[in-house]
Amino acid sequence: MPTTKTVEDVYDAAVARNKLNDGLQLVGTAEVIALVSRVQQEKFLKASQINPEFFGTNIEVTLDGSKKADLSTLSPAIAYLDLVVIANKGTSGYTNGDEVNVVAVRDFDAELAPRMFKQRYNLAPVGTDMNGVTSVGLYYSVLPDTMDITVTDMSTIDMDMPDEFIDSIVTELALYMAIKDNRSQDEIAVLQIEVQQADAIFSAAVGNFSRTTRRFNE
Repeated sequence: MPTTKTVEDVYDAAVARNKLNDGLQLVGTAEVIALVSRVQQEKFLKASQINPEFFGTNIEVTLDGSKKADLSTLSPAIAYLDLVVIANKGTSGYTNGDEVNVVAVRDFDAELAPRMFKQRYNLAPVGTDMNGVTSVGLYYSVLPDTMDITVTDMSTIDMDMPDEFIDSIVTELALYMAIKDNRSQDEIAVLQIEVQQADAIFSAAVGNFSRTTRRFNE
């Protein structure tokens, strides 16, 4: 899925939805960037709920002295953490690739070792489960970084949304501009339908994306 669009491309496409659009006389650059950023993040969060593998990636994170994994500096950030595995077993008795069970803080005994639990921007070990382990592998659905609204040239801000689904963001911006410009209710209604259709296409594509089904715990 190619990703070649910029915020400028999204803005130009939204303006082109209606020749009456006044563009940056109606909305400022910072306003456009902020809205596009919010909508893009919302789409990625929605995708992570439908199918976390659609925008999935993986990374190896070294554990600190307390055997915690720091998630705060990950870029892109985590929208949904799908799987944690032993990446480098170190001196532990585990095997590289073993799944690390991520458990709720209220129920550590819900799974067998190795276990970790989420602690804001960290993955923390349960007891001594991660002793000897050097690093873990994280498989997660990404969340795009918040765009910088102080940038004045929108063509320098790349989109993370694949080109084929960029219309799901363009229509949102076009609708926003129409509402702000006090357009007719008929035009707004048409744009609302386009927003719904573009979002439905995006959601269906995410849901139909090829993925495996986990049948049992080992």
